[in-house]
Amino acid sequence: RPPRSTQGVSSAASDVYKRQYLEGYYGCGVAYAYKMYYRKGLEHGEYQEWDENGMLSMEGQYIDGETDGEWTGYEYGLKTWTEYFNRLVGATIGLLIFATAWISWPLRKYDRSIAIASIAAFFMVGFQGWLGAKVVGSNLQPGMITIHMLMALAIVGVLIFAMAQARRGIMESQPISSIDPHFEKLLYAVLFFTICQIAMGTQVREMTDFISKAQGEELRSTWVQAMPWFFYVHRSFSAVVLFANLWMGWLLYRSLGLDHSLTMLALGMIVVVSVAIASGATLGHLGMPAFVQPTHLLASALLFGLQFLIWMSYRHARDAKASGELVAA
Repeated sequence: RPPRSTQGVSSAASDVYKRQYLEGYYGCGVAYAYKMYYRKGLEHGEYQEWDENGMLSMEGQYIDGETDGEWTGYEYGLKTWTEYFNRLVGATIGLLIFATAWISWPLRKYDRSIAIASIAAFFMVGFQGWLGAKVVGSNLQPGMITIHMLMALAIVGVLIFAMAQARRGIMESQPISSIDPHFEKLLYAVLFFTICQIAMGTQVREMTDFISKAQGEELRSTWVQAMPWFFYVHRSFSAVVLFANLWMGWLLYRSLGLDHSLTMLALGMIVVVSVAIASGATLGHLGMPAFVQPTHLLASALLFGLQFLIWMSYRHARDAKASGELVAA
């Protein structure tokens, strides 16, 4: 346990403590950690305490060994622990992506794009962690949440790209000669609609934070009434997204049959988009219950991931079909 003061300590030791930023621990094990400055052997300047979970619990100022001004104590509820859990999950994901990049390196002789995509995902998730810290540090500044979400989708896309490249042989063996000629254009439109819808959703999320601070949790059921115009665009545009996904699933079912892998992915996509729209309707019409928000966000991310996987799988099958036609010619 470092001394709380340098009184009675030798001048050499006092010089070590002078204006030095110290860190120590109280009691047996890690009960509290503290950091502060010393001047002339006395506590002086900023003082902070953290609990055993690394959460700030108290802060204030010392002037020449005496407390000065207001001191603040902090208590943390569910939101704080959710954020803490989110950071732990993020760190775990980073380690898993690093392991993926490590394992994929020998595969560069088979397909360089697998290793490149895996390594790119590792650096992207590192940037995403830094960006997440900036989002929290900016107190959820408008625009930052949207960038953070779009970056997450980019990471999902890169990882799915690596996975699809590794399993391209499976899709190359899937026949698509009978696929509807309008499918490819519709697929690009569906991806575009989904990205636009998610971007608008993050804007709604940012506005939700602003309204919650202005009105408080006790008026949660009235937050929707204070939403700006793009909330209603986001809500109405969900019908376009649903129709486009249903149409794409119908085209695949009609042209390829139910047993084709593209059709099966499309069925999963329709289930996910239904969950996303149902959870969004619940948020909009039932007073924005807090437990539904993560469901809506997760369903949106899964929807994009499935659509991207359908695109990659279709691309491999299409290229294999073109190569087969060239060989036959």
